[in-house]
Amino acid sequence: MFAVAIADVTASKGSTSGSIEPLAGDEHFDKSFLLEGRLGFYLKGKIKGKYLVTAQADTREREVSQLFNGFWKADPQDIFRRLDPDLYYPVYGDDSTTYRDVDTMGRLYVRVDWDKSQALWGNFETGITGTEYGQYSRSLYGGALNWRSRRSTVLGEPGSELRVFGSEAQTAPGHNEFIGTGGSLYYLKHTDVLPGSDKIVLEVRDATTGRVENRVDLVRGADYEIDEMQGRILLTRPLAQVTRENIPTLTRDTPLDGFTQVLLVDYEFIPNGFDADSVTAGFRGKHWFGDHVALGATYVDENRAGDDYTLKGADLTLQAGRGTYLKLEQSQTESTSSPIFFSDNGGLSFNEINSGLDQRKGTARSVEARANFKELGWTNLDWSAGAWWRRVDPGFSISRYDLGQEVQEHGFEVLGQFNPAFNIYGRYSRAERGSESLTQAQLTGEWRISDSTTWAAEIRRVEENRATLDAAGVLGALQYKRRFGSSFDLYGTAQVTLDDDNGRYADNDAFTLGGKYVFGNLSSVGAELTTGDRGDAAQINAEYRIQPDHTVYGSYTYSTDRTDFDPLFNNRLNSGWTLGQRWRLSNQVSMYNESQFLKAPNESGLAHTYGMDFYPSQGWNLGFTLQSARLDKEIGEVDRRAVSLSGGHTSAATQWQSKLEWREDTGAERREQWVTTNNLTHKINESFRIAARFNYSKTTDQINAEAGAKFIEGNVGFAWRPWNSTKYALLGKYTYLYDVSALPQIGDNVAFYDQRSQILSLEGIYNPNHHWEFAGKLARREGEVRYGRLEGQWADSATTFAAVQTRYEFAETWHALAEYRWLGVKDGGDRQGFLIGVDRDIGRNFRVGVGYNFTEFSDDLTNFDYDHKGWFLNLVGTY
Repeated sequence: MFAVAIADVTASKGSTSGSIEPLAGDEHFDKSFLLEGRLGFYLKGKIKGKYLVTAQADTREREVSQLFNGFWKADPQDIFRRLDPDLYYPVYGDDSTTYRDVDTMGRLYVRVDWDKSQALWGNFETGITGTEYGQYSRSLYGGALNWRSRRSTVLGEPGSELRVFGSEAQTAPGHNEFIGTGGSLYYLKHTDVLPGSDKIVLEVRDATTGRVENRVDLVRGADYEIDEMQGRILLTRPLAQVTRENIPTLTRDTPLDGFTQVLLVDYEFIPNGFDADSVTAGFRGKHWFGDHVALGATYVDENRAGDDYTLKGADLTLQAGRGTYLKLEQSQTESTSSPIFFSDNGGLSFNEINSGLDQRKGTARSVEARANFKELGWTNLDWSAGAWWRRVDPGFSISRYDLGQEVQEHGFEVLGQFNPAFNIYGRYSRAERGSESLTQAQLTGEWRISDSTTWAAEIRRVEENRATLDAAGVLGALQYKRRFGSSFDLYGTAQVTLDDDNGRYADNDAFTLGGKYVFGNLSSVGAELTTGDRGDAAQINAEYRIQPDHTVYGSYTYSTDRTDFDPLFNNRLNSGWTLGQRWRLSNQVSMYNESQFLKAPNESGLAHTYGMDFYPSQGWNLGFTLQSARLDKEIGEVDRRAVSLSGGHTSAATQWQSKLEWREDTGAERREQWVTTNNLTHKINESFRIAARFNYSKTTDQINAEAGAKFIEGNVGFAWRPWNSTKYALLGKYTYLYDVSALPQIGDNVAFYDQRSQILSLEGIYNPNHHWEFAGKLARREGEVRYGRLEGQWADSATTFAAVQTRYEFAETWHALAEYRWLGVKDGGDRQGFLIGVDRDIGRNFRVGVGYNFTEFSDDLTNFDYDHKGWFLNLVGTY
């Protein structure tokens, strides 16, 4: 068992004089005698060799009579845990690292781990996932139990698991969705986001059905950085709007299909007038009866000042194998989970897509069945089947699914082999949203005549019932594949419209010819040409695997889409032609390029991206990206250009990384944006180190000047500590801050005016021997504000602080302290004074001290208008 503890009590008697009217409501200054204290401990160890206990408590300094007031409550605005990094010294010169074993925004943290289970009081993630419509993901403070039985099923699932949580929620949930802009900077709707509460997911969505094709959880530090106080996200790499995915059909509705990339951001924040006394609680449980039957239940209740939010769900799983199961789920919600804010320009403007939907109630039901007949032993060849049914009421609401319209979807699919040479795939699906629907049915067969020759055929029926289109069509396709030798494949596909619904369905005849050449078993190059009634397309693609875990690829697709389509679930889906390539020319140079032709019902666009990465020598990296795009929108034509430069160096003495981005929109939208991030730490020698950080962004809108945004945050610091002596230490830093928030952002930290400040601080310590210690500090802060966004006259203020301190140890157990302080405030006069004290060690774990404060101002530098003097008695015990 490892444990440390401290008890610190200070008794003081003083007098308060001067202009104390601003403090009239503070009982702290109404008392001539004051007893303050602080208790804290940390422990970690095992009990009975099984239970690993980690605990921490910190009452923080306050009056002893109020020491445990609000002990069980969180304080999400606690300054010591919310302090901006710019307020610390950027480097301390001792090469130390920080490890935090607890995570809490309250005064108490307790965690008990045993077997596969955990119980805690502190910060936690609700972690209710694993179902489609019963998800609830938030970061809260309170009590949580995550219990898993030691028993496991034959498939490795916990025999029983239970997740229970309760919290007097001190924050509200926020949910933002961003379409990729081709850049890396995204503004959240809210500022002052709770640190550590951010969860970012990249979803790839099919715009015709609303289904999520792929989901990637992004990792903080590796994939993105976030400034919680200002509500800004910087991705490691720019995010494109559309990506290409393989579609498992022979027929095509358009020459080129694509899927939308959406950035989903969940976080916690404190809204104005938030009722922090409301309780949020819930549970998620699941139990396997044997190895094949599981029953799960979910319940969440949020007490709110307005309409309470409730989520109830139950699910049943019947599983015979990994690929054979039946899942039934029903979830019900009351009220709206959280406002969903959508942005297609990186947070410069938002649209609340589920606004005005209060007093709601809805149910979501789903059934999904899968069967792998070979796994069951019913067939010797690969046969599998699946079926699904989903229905969502318009009043159903979870943060990741809230359309406000009734949605129904059902379908089934079959994949099988009649013999090793003949495969079939059949699929039927119907998706309905409100009065619109899309029905698709297909049957595909593949016959391998020989090792080198394959025939495939498909018949597919499409029925579209939409606001602007009501038609049905039947397509037929025939494909021939031929392999020449072991490395070259050639194929051709003919697609014809078998039924055009008496002319209502636009003809979609098309012919495709393509080939692929494989060399070295690691690389391939292919080409494809398509021509038809709805447009032409040409594609060239290449793939090269440098090693098994590193693949580089390139592809080029050209499309002249002449159809006017109306996606069912998302009118933001863009399709067209795209090109992506990344090629390592040598060990030092990599090249990549990406081009996209984007088309939607009311807009289209052509974008090109080109970049190179250089590794000139060990530890060095350089790179650049160029992007140009032309977008045809309803409001007019927009030309977009963007440039990104990056560079860095890593060695035993230096860590440096920088990125510079420029983006300009001209035409119907006239906007310019600059973004740069820079970080540097350098060890000049074993005694002297420097560190610097500089982040800058400026957005200028030439149509609406007030829609611009700007932030600057930078600091530079040094630390001098002789490697061969402990006598000297000198620390210094300079910080510059400037912020004008994006216009649509909301929150207490939003600046609807310009504000900037500069801080300079120097601090030094000199220990000539083990008896004497001399320390000094000099700091200056200059602040300016102007009540006009990006324009107007500045009003300034300045504060200078200086202090010197002397400590003397005598008789091994006695310590004397003398300190002089001076404070100068521009247009506010000067304040100064002394503080003296003496303390004595009693044993190794107890110290008692007494002193007198002659200072004309409190050590709380925010209160300048009063004198505070008096004696104090300090008692400190440690363990």
